[in-house]
Amino acid sequence: MNGVNNPSQQVVWKLTGATSKDTRVTPNGLVFVGEDEKSNMLVLTAYSQKTPEVYGEAIIDVVPAETPGVDEVTVDAIIITPDMVELEQGWQTVFKAVVIGKNNPSQAVTWSLTGNNVQTTYLTDEGVLTIGIGETAKSLQVRATSKQDTTKYNIAYVTVAAYDAGGDNGFTDVPATPLNTKYVRERTANGSAVWTPIEEEVKEPIPEPDPEINSVEVSPNAVTVAPGSVITFAAIVNGSEELSKEVTWSISGQRDPNTKITSDGVLTIGADEDAMMIRVTARSIIDTSKYGTATISIDEEAPILQQVTGFYLEPIEATVIKDHSLRFQAIVTGVNITNHDATFAVSGNQSPQTIITPEGVLYVDKEETSALLIVTGTCAADPNFTDTSLVAVIPPELAEDEPVVTVIQLYPAYTQIGRGMNARFAVQLTGLNNPPASIIWDLTGATSLATHVSRDGVVYIGADEQLHEITLRATVSYDPTKFAEATINVVSEDTPGIDETTVDAVIISPAAVESDPGHRITFKATVIGQNNPSQEVIWSLDGNLKAETTINQMGVLTIATDETARVLKITATSVADSTVKSTSYVTISKTQDTPETGIEDVPNDPLNMNYQRRIDENGRTYWVKYPEVGNDGQRYMRRYNQVTGEYEWEPYPEIPLDGKQYARQYNPLTRTVEWVEVEASGGGRPDAPINLGTVGTKAELDRFEIPADSMDGDFIYVEEDESQDYCSTMYIVQSGPDGRKEFVLSMVFGRPGEPINLGTVGTKAELDEFDIPANSIDGDFIYVENDETQGHCPTMYIVHTNERGEKEFVLSMVFGRKPILGDKLDILYVLDNGIHSQLIKDIEVLSEFDTNEKRYELYKSPSAWHLVTELHEGFWKEVMKHPSWYKMLVGMARADGSTRAYITCFTDEHEFEHYKTQDIDNPDPIQNTLAWTNTVQPGNVFTAANSTRLIQYLFHLDTMSLTVGSQEEIPPGTEPGVTPWATVIGEYSTLINGETIGPLADVTDPTGYVWVSEHEKFMIGSAGDGSQMFCYNIDTGDHFIFDVPNYSRKSIPNTEVPFSLATDVNERYFFMYITTTLGIWGDRVTHETKEIHWNANPYSGLSDPGQLTKPGISPNGNYYMHTSTNPETPTFTSFSFKTGRLVTEAPINGTSSSAICLNNNVVFTNTPEGRIITYNFDPVRGTLTVRAHGSDNYTPYACRYVVEATTNGNQVLCVKVEAGENCPVWFVYDCDRDTIIAESTNRGRNDYCSQTSPQAKSCTYELPTSVGERYLLSSATTQQGLVLSYDGNTWKEVTIPFGGLDNTKHEYNQPILMNDGDILITQDEHGNPVGFDLVKMEVVDLEEVLHPGGDAHMVQLDDTHFMWCTDDGSQLLRSKEDGTQEVVLELPEQQWIVFGFGRRTGSGG
Repeated sequence: MNGVNNPSQQVVWKLTGATSKDTRVTPNGLVFVGEDEKSNMLVLTAYSQKTPEVYGEAIIDVVPAETPGVDEVTVDAIIITPDMVELEQGWQTVFKAVVIGKNNPSQAVTWSLTGNNVQTTYLTDEGVLTIGIGETAKSLQVRATSKQDTTKYNIAYVTVAAYDAGGDNGFTDVPATPLNTKYVRERTANGSAVWTPIEEEVKEPIPEPDPEINSVEVSPNAVTVAPGSVITFAAIVNGSEELSKEVTWSISGQRDPNTKITSDGVLTIGADEDAMMIRVTARSIIDTSKYGTATISIDEEAPILQQVTGFYLEPIEATVIKDHSLRFQAIVTGVNITNHDATFAVSGNQSPQTIITPEGVLYVDKEETSALLIVTGTCAADPNFTDTSLVAVIPPELAEDEPVVTVIQLYPAYTQIGRGMNARFAVQLTGLNNPPASIIWDLTGATSLATHVSRDGVVYIGADEQLHEITLRATVSYDPTKFAEATINVVSEDTPGIDETTVDAVIISPAAVESDPGHRITFKATVIGQNNPSQEVIWSLDGNLKAETTINQMGVLTIATDETARVLKITATSVADSTVKSTSYVTISKTQDTPETGIEDVPNDPLNMNYQRRIDENGRTYWVKYPEVGNDGQRYMRRYNQVTGEYEWEPYPEIPLDGKQYARQYNPLTRTVEWVEVEASGGGRPDAPINLGTVGTKAELDRFEIPADSMDGDFIYVEEDESQDYCSTMYIVQSGPDGRKEFVLSMVFGRPGEPINLGTVGTKAELDEFDIPANSIDGDFIYVENDETQGHCPTMYIVHTNERGEKEFVLSMVFGRKPILGDKLDILYVLDNGIHSQLIKDIEVLSEFDTNEKRYELYKSPSAWHLVTELHEGFWKEVMKHPSWYKMLVGMARADGSTRAYITCFTDEHEFEHYKTQDIDNPDPIQNTLAWTNTVQPGNVFTAANSTRLIQYLFHLDTMSLTVGSQEEIPPGTEPGVTPWATVIGEYSTLINGETIGPLADVTDPTGYVWVSEHEKFMIGSAGDGSQMFCYNIDTGDHFIFDVPNYSRKSIPNTEVPFSLATDVNERYFFMYITTTLGIWGDRVTHETKEIHWNANPYSGLSDPGQLTKPGISPNGNYYMHTSTNPETPTFTSFSFKTGRLVTEAPINGTSSSAICLNNNVVFTNTPEGRIITYNFDPVRGTLTVRAHGSDNYTPYACRYVVEATTNGNQVLCVKVEAGENCPVWFVYDCDRDTIIAESTNRGRNDYCSQTSPQAKSCTYELPTSVGERYLLSSATTQQGLVLSYDGNTWKEVTIPFGGLDNTKHEYNQPILMNDGDILITQDEHGNPVGFDLVKMEVVDLEEVLHPGGDAHMVQLDDTHFMWCTDDGSQLLRSKEDGTQEVVLELPEQQWIVFGFGRRTGSGG
C-alpha cells in the first residue's frame, strides 16, 4: 500500500472464481486451492481496509498437482512495506516483510540496517527502526533477508529529515547538551519518558579487508557420459568482487590423447577413451591455492544425449538506477549442449516501460515505482532450468559514486586467428568513479558451432568455420550503450606462424585512476596474443615515498595513509615474455604538499626566471630553468652544460674573413668553442675539419652527397632548419659502425626560432598597454605577476599573429590552477608532430582529448583552431581516427550518382567554419536517383534508388569509399513503403540503423506497405503479398519478423489500405486485422505473435474496420476493442484474444468511429452520428459497463471524429475527418467528467484533416516541446493548419498559414522538430519550406535564407541542423536559440541526396 504519510497496510482479501469449498484465502493473504477445484483461473483482490475503493488484483492459474515443481516450497521474493519512507530525526517506524513464494514459505526474516552514523539509530529484530536525534546520515537502507533462503532479500530506503525542534514528536527533547553526549530514551516506573546519558563507544576504524579468493566450485561436479561426449563446465569463483574470477582448466586420469579440455572449460571425451574416471580441475589465476574439482565417469553403454546440468544468471543480484539499464548473461552447463541461449522476463515492475529485451538488456523506466524487480532466465536447451536475479531499483538521488564509462577500448581492434585456434582480447575502460571492467562478450557472423567467445574474452575459431570475417563486441554490462567492436580475420590453419603462441601486449585496467591516501585499488592485467598466452604477470610499483604503499601479486595496490607522492607508476610484466609490459598511473589527489591543481607550481621565483615543464619517466611533472638568450642581434648557439645539467646560450664565434682555412675547436679552459687556423697537408685538404658549404633547408641537406674525401668533423650550415624550428644549424660528418658517413646535428644558431622571454608585467591591464617588439615571433612569451582575469594567479601569455596579420598576446598558461585544453597553442603537438612550439613540448593530452568541454576550449584558442583546421593535413588524419570528434555529410548527386563527403568537427557553434571535402569512390553509381525518403542513418549504411533499382551502400571511413551491400530490381510502377525509419520493398527492407531485414517469405509483389503507431513507438512493414511481415521498434531499435496467413490483399475487396492496425494506448501490443474471422496479435516487447481466429457468435464474423475508423486494444493486451461498419451490429464490441469470443457489446447498433481504452480502464467510443458513450472496462474479465453521463443519447456533433489520446490525464482529442454542418474541427473530451471541455472556433471545415488511414497514423501529430505538448493538425490538401496547446487549464489553437503533411499506405511523413522540439520545419502543400515556433506560437520566416521550392526535400541531421535540397542546390542550416535559421554551408549547384553520419540527437527523421 503506497501513499502519503505511511498509510495503514491493513487489507481485506477476496477470492473469486472458485468452485471448490476448500479453495479459500486466509486473513493473512494465504491462498489454499482445493484438490477438487475445477476452475482454471482465480482472481484475488486486496481492498484497503481504510479506503475500500482502492484495491489491487492478482490472477492465479490453477494447474494439476502433478505439474513438475509445483509442490516445491520456494522463496520467490521479499516484499517490504513501506519500501520507501522519509523519517525525521527522533521518530520511529515499523517495517513489515512478507515472504512470497509457492506452498507457504517461512515468513521468518533477518533485519539489518546500514548507513547510520550514530548508535541511537537502530533496528530491532521485529523491524522497528528508530532514528537518532543526532543522526547525520541523509539516507539509510533497511534489509530483510529470508531465513529459509538467505539469497533472497529486499531493501527499503529511508530518507532522514532534519529534526524539527518546534514540532510535536510525542516525547520531550533531549537535554541541552546533545552535541557531545548521547542519550537513550527510557520509560520510568510511572510511565513517563526520560533521557538517560550513555557512554560514547569509541569505534576503532574497521580495517578494510584484504581482497581474497575464498573458494572455487565446478558445475557440474559429477556426471556420467559416453566416449565422444562434450561437457561444458562453469567455474563459480567466490571471493572479493574486484578480483578476477578467471580460472585455468586441467584434467587428469585420461588415456586417449583426444580427450582434451579447452581454456574455457569445454571437455571433449575422446572416442577411444577407456579410462573409467577423469578428474577436472579449475584453479584460480589470482590465488592458485584455491581450486575446485569435478569427477567424470566414463560408461561405454551410456547414450550420447543432450543434458543440461546447470543454468545460471549473471549478475545474481544488482542495483539499477531508474532510467538506466543492465545486461544479464546466461551460463549453461551440461553434456553435448549446442544451444547456449536463454529467454528473459522481468516481473515486479509497476511501469510497463520497464522491460527486458531478448538479448537480456533490462531497461528500468524513470517512472518505475517498484523497489525490487525479479529477472528470470529460462534455458533454451531445456526450459525446465531457470534462474532468477534480484534487482534493487533506486532513484538517481540515492546513487552514490555511480561508475560512468566515457571511453571503452578493445584490444586488439583487428587480428587474425587460424581455424581451430584462439586469441585473447582485453578491454580498457575510462570514466568516472573507477568504472569496473564488467564485460559481456558477443560474436556475430560465425557459422561453426565451435566458434565462440568465453566469458574472459578468449575467441575460439571452429575448425569448420566458413566465414572469413567475424565481429567481436564487448559490452559494458551495467551500461549496455557502451560497447566496442573488433574485426577478426579467419585464416587457414596452414598460415605461417598462425599456430604460434604469442604475447602481443599487456592491457591494464584501469589505465589511469585518481585516488586518495589510505585507499585501495585493484588492477587487472590481461595478456593478449595468439592462442591464449599465459595470463601470469609480475606487478611492480614505482614512485611511492612511503614503504607502506605496496602492490601485491594479485594486483591490489594499497596507498599508505601518509603517502605524499603525487603520482604512482604501476607496471605489469608478462611472465611468458618479460619484454612485454604495460603501465598505469595513479594520481593521488590529496597530499599535504601538492596543490589541488594536479600540477606543481614553478619554483618561488617564476617572475624573474623562466621555466620549462617536463615529465619524467614515472609520469611526474617537474620544472627546469629555460635559458635566456640575448636579444642584441648577435648569433647564439645552444649548448648542454654537463655540469649543471641545463641548456645554455653562448655567443657563436665568428669565422675570420681573411681567406684562410679554420677548424672548430673546443677550449676546455674557457669552455668555449673557438676557430683555429689550419694548413693543408701536401697541398690537399687540411687534416682538421673543413666547411662543406651552406644549404637552404634540412630537406636539401638530406639530398646532399658527402664528398668521398670528407672526414669526421667536416661541417655544413643549414639556413632554415625545419626540424629545429627554422633556426640556422650546423651539422658535422660522422662515420657509423659500418663506415658509412652521415650528417649529425651539432649546433643551433642565431635568435632561436623558438620563443624568448619578453619580460614581466604586473597586471593584465599593464599587458594590454605593452607594445610587442617588431622583431618578435609567434610564441615569444611574457609573464603577468597578478592576472586579474585569471583569479589573480601568475600567468604567461604568448605572441600570436591573428588572421589580419596583427601580433597579439594569447593566454598560454596559468600558474596555480590546472591547465585546460585550449590554454595554450601547444595542443598542436599532439595533433601533428610536425608543428608545435617548444614551450611545453613533452605534454601528453591526446588521451584526454575526447570531451565536449575540451573541444570547446580548443576553439577558445583561435589561432589553434585556424592552424589545425585550415593549414595542416595531420589534423584531419587524426580526426578521422575518432568518429566522435567530427560530423560528416555524404552527398550523392541525383544525375550521375557521384558522391562527396563534407567533414567538419568539434563544436556546433562553429561548425563548417573550416571543413574538408573529399570525393568518394562509388563502384556502382545509381543515376536519376529518386529521393524517396529523408533518411538519416547513423553508422555506415544508406540506401538510394531510381525507378528500376534499389541499392544499399556501405560507407567505409578508413578508405573513404563505397561498396554495395545489397540491391533489388524494381518492377515498373512499384511503390516502395517509406518511413523515416525504414525503406520497405520486396523481400528486403533497410532500417535506419543500417540493418537489413529479410528475406520475407512468399513475396511476388514487391510493393511496400507501412503502418506507424500513433506515438511513433513502432512501425510494421510488409511486401505486397508475402506471408511474413516485420515489426521495427522505433523506441528500442530492435525488430522481429512474424508470420501472417498467406491471404492476398486483393481478397479484401474495395480496401485501399491493406489490413488494419490497432494498438493499445501505451503502444506495446498490436493487432493486424486481416479478415472478418482472422487477425494477428503481437507483443512487440517479447516479440510474441499469434493468429487469432474469431468465433464471434452471434455474428458470422466481424465487420471490416472502415477507412475512417480507429479500433483499439486494452492496455493489458488481452482484449480487442472493435469498431463497427455494419449498421445492424453493435457500434462497439470487445473480444478476447485468448478465446476469440465476444465478451461484451455496446447497447446500441450502428457504425462507429473510434474505440480507445485509457490506462485507467475507461473506454471512449463515438459514432458518425455524434453519439459518445464511455464505459468502465474490467481488465480481468474484459466486460464493460456504461458510465453515467448527461444522456444515453449524448450527440454533441453529428460528424465523424477520430480520437487521439493526450498526455493530459484522461482527456482525449477528437479530430473531424469528414464534413459536418456547424461542427468544430476538433474538441477535447474529459473522460473523468464525461463532458466536452474545449473545442475549435473553426466550424464546418474538414480540410485540416483529410487523412484516410487513422489505423496507422492520422493527421494529428503530437509534438513534445520544452514547454509542454503541442498538437499539429495538417494534411497535404490544406492551405492552413492548426497548432493546439494546453497550459494545464486551457486549450488554445493558433492557425498556421500552411499545411502539407499527409500519410498514405506507402509513405509516412514526419515533421522536422529542431531546438529540443521548439521549432517546427516542414513543407507546405506546394513543396516550399515553412517553419513555426511552437513556444512563441509564431511563424518562422525561411524565405530569406532558403532557395525556392521545386523538386525539394528536407533532411534532419540532429537537434539543431537540417538540410534543404532543391534543383538549385543544397543548403545546410543551423536553427539558432532565438528561433532564426542560419545557412552554414552551400553545397554545389545540383540536386543531392544527403545523409548524415555520426552522433544523432533528437527524434527527427
